Amino acid sequence: MKNIYTSLTKLFTNNSSPQAAAPRSLQAQQLVAARRQERGARGVGGATPLLKSGKPHFSGLNNQMGAIFGLDARIALAIFGVLSIVAGVSSLSVLSTASTTALVTELNNMKKAYQEFHLSTGEHTTRFMDLIDNNSSIIGWSGPYIDLLSNNNRTYGVYNFTEGRQDVNGVPPVECSGGGICAIWLKLTAVKDSVAAKLDEQLDATKSPNAGTFRIEYQQGATDDIYYLVTARH
Repeated sequence: MKNIYTSLTKLFTNNSSPQAAAPRSLQAQQLVAARRQERGARGVGGATPLLKSGKPHFSGLNNQMGAIFGLDARIALAIFGVLSIVAGVSSLSVLSTASTTALVTELNNMKKAYQEFHLSTGEHTTRFMDLIDNNSSIIGWSGPYIDLLSNNNRTYGVYNFTEGRQDVNGVPPVECSGGGICAIWLKLTAVKDSVAAKLDEQLDATKSPNAGTFRIEYQQGATDDIYYLVTARH
């Protein structure tokens, strides 16, 4: 480039005769053409091509960048959608697990409360409210034994105690008669089917809904009644 500009300068400053004007003009045109050819070669090699106005030509690059951006946006949206679904399913699973764990804890607390009631009074009862109040005037009562104001569960149905055979399969537990092991069972109504099934897995070694220490009495609809063994009567 420096050689080209030097040649052009000499061409227009050193020669002033009319006879040399025509050759100079031809030489200048050749040099300008060579410069344009060189500039075009650089454009092919990676430099930004120029428009006639002298401004860089970005239209092809802009189109390419726009296409890439559009593809990236679609991929990002697709990934976001998949992650949203996974997060939603995971959240539901976590909530379900937390609900089951909380109910397991509450059932075990009920069991301990009844056993404490029996130790302090020497009595057995099927009245759930005997753990909360002493309207039955039971000697030795030192409750309340549980942190509830009624027999209503905070999420599901109602609590009750019932007698039934521990050594015989069946739901509700078979009536205590004719010998065998009679026990006190904690009953809770209106428990979701899925929660009842998970409780059976966690609280009972058997996988049968009508045997073991935890039993499920299936009802019409989406909820069931459950029975949890509290203690055997002696």
